[in-house]
Amino acid sequence: MPPGEGGRELRIVYISHGDVPSKWAHSLQSMKMADALAAQALSVELLTAGSLFAGAERRVPLRSWYGIGPGPRIVRLPVFWRRRDPFFAGPPGRRFERAAALYARLRRPDLVYVRSKRAALDCIRLGLPTLVEVHGSPKSGETQRRALEDLARLAERPALLGVVTVTGYLRDLYRELGFPGRKLEVWPDGVDPAPFDAAPERDEARRRLGLPAAVPIALYCGHFYEAKGAPCLVEAAALAPELTFCLVGGTPRDTAPLRQRAARNVCFEGFVPQHLVPEYLAAADVLVLPNSAQGEHAHATSPLKLFEYMAARRPIVASDIPALEGVLRHGENAWLVEPDSPRALAEGVRAVAADPGRAKELADRARAEVARFTWERRAREILERFAGGG
Repeated sequence: MPPGEGGRELRIVYISHGDVPSKWAHSLQSMKMADALAAQALSVELLTAGSLFAGAERRVPLRSWYGIGPGPRIVRLPVFWRRRDPFFAGPPGRRFERAAALYARLRRPDLVYVRSKRAALDCIRLGLPTLVEVHGSPKSGETQRRALEDLARLAERPALLGVVTVTGYLRDLYRELGFPGRKLEVWPDGVDPAPFDAAPERDEARRRLGLPAAVPIALYCGHFYEAKGAPCLVEAAALAPELTFCLVGGTPRDTAPLRQRAARNVCFEGFVPQHLVPEYLAAADVLVLPNSAQGEHAHATSPLKLFEYMAARRPIVASDIPALEGVLRHGENAWLVEPDSPRALAEGVRAVAADPGRAKELADRARAEVARFTWERRAREILERFAGGG
């Protein structure tokens, strides 16, 4: 009988990349999915790396930082002696992956949900019922490709229940590597709408955050590297001096060159904890998703910020890239513009900011449609498909 049938509770071990807490989107995605799985009346343990002796990572209050509830039990595997940085700069590697697989074997769960490809390999070899979620492309580097090829060689083993990815483009690439189609499914990323529904009105949000009260604000929230389109957004701001462009997020390293190029109407708010994101989005008149069309990212991404934008009841101006085709539609739930064009981006933001009626229609339609993309629904459907759970 598949796990979860007969009304019994599923016991799940969720193996993250190991770098919780970090400032990367994949750690937020792992925490939100673990929280959503736990909301299905499940026993969920989320595994991350930790220190043998109390390390700096323990100073970060994970539940409030990531905006999750009490459901998942967070387990730190002590693969370090002691850590001095509260945030991980990247996944901790093989020590964590091996330790996580061994922990899962000791716990003997009904399901191991894995975000780390190498940990997934270990779990499958141990015969554990494994569901793996992969976002990376075999085209993004030799290390990534080797890990996916190794996983594909084990794809017919019964222990591998299935592979979840976020776009049809990635699904097709994995099929070409040898993953059987019956074990491949696509679920875009998601959102918990509740914090966005509880966010303050625009003027109150601006007061709390110290943002200008009397000017139209176009806001971007996320990382600042090239594929995300932040450089294009900074150039667009110079073409629309009557607007204020507010950029939330980014590392100091990525922010520094943008500050040097930015016009006076650009403000940089820095990285903020997840629980503050709804307030920042509520403070905006327009939310901007300026992803570049250059490179594979334009086909493979499922941006967390997209679904947060949709939940925030603010109009979205976004680059017209292939990865967003199944979610955004021009003139219906968003305003789509030519990618990598500062002028097109500036004109799109101006057009939406200048037409409150159209802006409201776009925002209302997006908010209504985001119900298709909640973490709760995603977790439930994945379990129903691969584990007979729910």
